[in-house]
Amino acid sequence: MAQRLDYRQWPPDFTAMANERLFSRAVVRVAPEEPGEDAAQFLQGLVTNDMTGTLPAYAGLLTPQGKTLFDFIVWPGADGALLLDCEADAAEDLARRLSLYRLRRKLTIAVDPALGVYWQAELGDGGAPDPSLPGGLRRSVGGAVPGGQPIVVEPDTRHRQRPASCDSAVPALVASIKGV
Repeated sequence: MAQRLDYRQWPPDFTAMANERLFSRAVVRVAPEEPGEDAAQFLQGLVTNDMTGTLPAYAGLLTPQGKTLFDFIVWPGADGALLLDCEADAAEDLARRLSLYRLRRKLTIAVDPALGVYWQAELGDGGAPDPSLPGGLRRSVGGAVPGGQPIVVEPDTRHRQRPASCDSAVPALVASIKGV
């Protein structure tokens, strides 16, 4: 049974989450397939933060109108790869959306089930501040350890615009034009 944490409680009690895996998060790996490719340059013009600067960095992917589709923390990975810590429910959609922009670049963009996202109650071992929760908590990315007690945090996602599938949007658009 998962332990529920109420993110609206003030002050929040994060002691139950120290060094625990956050199962509601997933990691999308953006990795170069050839030595000349640069994953940071690929993301530089697509996301809302500077990918050539200091990592980890909090960033988002927006619609052309400026509405938030996805928000994530970008972590440096091995061999020039970047690791995007995002919501588990949106990880496949994020990988698919980024693949649309890849064009002829030699990059691999996929969800990496071998990695997990972990909370840290204290500073240390490469953790970064979590932008979604107060209290000085830190987040880190590491190898997924099987088992464990899942921690469920229900973030406020009302501000996000969910991408509609083209398969369902086109028939609805045609039906509205025809007046059906």
